[in-house]
Amino acid sequence: MAIEALTETGRINWVIAGGGTVKRDGNLVTDLYQNFELNLSANTAAKTYTSKNNNDIFDNAGTWSFAGSNFDKIILTGSQPVSGREISFTRNGDRLILIFTIPLPGARINGVQAIAGTYEFDLLKD
Repeated sequence: MAIEALTETGRINWVIAGGGTVKRDGNLVTDLYQNFELNLSANTAAKTYTSKNNNDIFDNAGTWSFAGSNFDKIILTGSQPVSGREISFTRNGDRLILIFTIPLPGARINGVQAIAGTYEFDLLKD
């Protein structure tokens, strides 16, 4: 059931465009991710993902897995700040909400842009 919530019959593209939002520490930052897309797939033995317009906090591609045995959190592989973090997810109809925290230290992109905080991505099924 958890795989179906994220990928239905094998693949879903989740987007911000059309009414999704992004918050960091409760403040809207949707403008930084306005064309963000996250494609989750479970068509093969490996669960894979791709992301676009991710503002360098997600990797462009990798694999994902469930964190723990409750099947309400995922972990993405990669080297960007979101990778390796537990991401809570909730699906409600055609909306997917992802919540995760990027802690200090190491919460800078290219040594400049501060990105530490708790994020909430409210995505729409494309």
